[in-house]
Amino acid sequence: MKSTKAILLFCLTALAGCQSQNVQETAKVEAQQRWLSARSRLVCSVGQECLTHGDLDRAASNAQEAISIDPKSLPARLLLAKVLLEKGQYVEAGAQLAQAEQMAPDNAQVHYLMGVSWERRRQFAQALQSYELARAADANNSAYVVASAEVMVQLGQPAQALELVEWRLQQVDGEPSLLSLAGELCLLSGQPQKAADYFSRALDMNQHSLTLRESLARAYFQAERYALALEQLGRLAEDPAYKEKSAWMYVMIGDCHLAQRKYGLARTAYETATGIDGADANAWCSLAQAALGAGDSDRALLAGRRTLGLQENPQAAVVVACVLLKQDQPRQAGGLLEPYVQKYPQDATLRVMLGKSYQAMGQQERALACYQQALRAEPGNPLAKALLASAGPAGQ
Repeated sequence: MKSTKAILLFCLTALAGCQSQNVQETAKVEAQQRWLSARSRLVCSVGQECLTHGDLDRAASNAQEAISIDPKSLPARLLLAKVLLEKGQYVEAGAQLAQAEQMAPDNAQVHYLMGVSWERRRQFAQALQSYELARAADANNSAYVVASAEVMVQLGQPAQALELVEWRLQQVDGEPSLLSLAGELCLLSGQPQKAADYFSRALDMNQHSLTLRESLARAYFQAERYALALEQLGRLAEDPAYKEKSAWMYVMIGDCHLAQRKYGLARTAYETATGIDGADANAWCSLAQAALGAGDSDRALLAGRRTLGLQENPQAAVVVACVLLKQDQPRQAGGLLEPYVQKYPQDATLRVMLGKSYQAMGQQERALACYQQALRAEPGNPLAKALLASAGPAGQ
């Protein structure tokens, strides 16, 4: 009996010793893991500083060292993925992020960065899926909404993108970046007045943003609210960064005046634009049109020819031809227009002007043919109708 008790006591003592040894071993392993994790985080933090300061090679080296210390380190995987994205190694970044997704399937940042890797590879459908997963994991992060909306635009879904951004705007008390994006999406959707409303709200929250003021001016212009567009452009023109330095701004000022048939003011604005950027063919073409409208044929001819010296431009060809006809040079006008008509057969204005050139040369049948072809290209063209009617029975 005593022997049995002794054996039982021995077994219990041995079992307790084994359990105690197992606990000690487990504690030792856990302590070792904590130590490795701490070392990995320290190396990773150094790498993050290197990334912040643009030292990508050292950041990558630190990230790889942190992973070698602790292969389960999510921050190290994310750091390496960020470095690879910065280096343009998108496939390699995606491989790191795939491992990160296995470690943390519900981590919003992991899904977001995976979306970035897909987007930069122009795999927009996959990018949208990743961004949607990021939004599902963190519904309060507007950056994920913006990323989703921008990819939707790439997929040809601006209306859906606008709907998403407007949904987010209902949840927040206005964010300038979201309001600005909503404005851009409205412009893409053909809603310039609604765009202006969004840009105006964003500008109210950030009065010093010149970019927002530019966007508001564009929206007003597209909405044909030229006075309001000019007000915003005038504010920009007062800023030293724009005054007599920004060609596009003076072109838009000129466009606002030209749309209102204020040819003299338009000409002045375009002249400023061409003085800033003498290689801007569109500015020269607009100057030619404004000068012609203002009755300044010499300036129109010079600007039109300058345009044609920079690029092939049907509008400039029409302006130059108009001046040549005024100067009683129909043969030169016709010679200029004929190759343009061959290249742009559906341009009714070119055909009308070529017809006028032929008519001035006494080539009535060729003129009538041009007017008829212009009407086939553009049935409602008023000038072609008038010229055809004025030709009498032969033009009927």
